[in-house]
Amino acid sequence: QNLTTIDLTNEFSIPSTFTFLTQPQDPQIPFVSNGTLWSNQINTFWLFGGVSSGPTDHDNTLWRFNSSSNEQKWTQLGKNSANLTGARPADGAGCNVPSHFKGYYLGGMVKHADPSGVEYFHSMTVFDMKTEKTSVIGVPQYVPIIGQNLVFLSAGKDGVLVALGGHTELNNVLERVSENLVDLEWRIAQYDTGTTY
Repeated sequence: QNLTTIDLTNEFSIPSTFTFLTQPQDPQIPFVSNGTLWSNQINTFWLFGGVSSGPTDHDNTLWRFNSSSNEQKWTQLGKNSANLTGARPADGAGCNVPSHFKGYYLGGMVKHADPSGVEYFHSMTVFDMKTEKTSVIGVPQYVPIIGQNLVFLSAGKDGVLVALGGHTELNNVLERVSENLVDLEWRIAQYDTGTTY
């Protein structure tokens, strides 16, 4: 897929004056969907997670794109330097909180080609945009990990993340979460310790 850039500093109407630039995708970058893009909303974004078109390509990778005029290229971050572990998650929920220089990815799954089948992730990946390192914390069984939405609410001292909808998983059985808006609420300040309430 191509990377499409739209200049939002100029007014335009769709479709008559809609203009954009495209940059062909580097063949080294995995062709994935259902992952997430984290952005500092200045000049950099990171590609994390997603299911690949290749049936056995599940290696967890993190890619950075810098949109500065003198760079504008993709760079793969080293697996060890970014603290990446396990397989690449897909079908979870990503959330971008540039005011905290953090990105989050809740849950997800990977379908293995071997007899081990589907692996579900009862965890949240926390990405630090300053250090470009990830950490992983576990989440309780009642937290939706597949097909949910994850949103940041600027409430309280540090704000909260709320997961809505989706499915929980227990013993390889998915169960749809109720429509109530009380699925999950954690304080961002508690993520580093892995404490929930």
